[in-house]
Amino acid sequence: MRNVENPIIIDQNYCPNNQGCPRQTSGVKISQVTYRNIRGTSGTPEAVTFDCSPSSPCSGIKLQDIKLT
Repeated sequence: MRNVENPIIIDQNYCPNNQGCPRQTSGVKISQVTYRNIRGTSGTPEAVTFDCSPSSPCSGIKLQDIKLT
């Protein structure tokens, strides 16, 4: 990856333009996700973002051999 915006992201609270869904909780459970052997540069200050839902929290998220600058 080169100059990628948000190269590693999980966003259970995504709400386009904050219309129709603000403060809505996620009904989707995200678990057992592995990001492995990812290299490159991030076009955003935060290369890794996990925004998990309080009602269905993420679990078993693994990062292995990640090299992002």
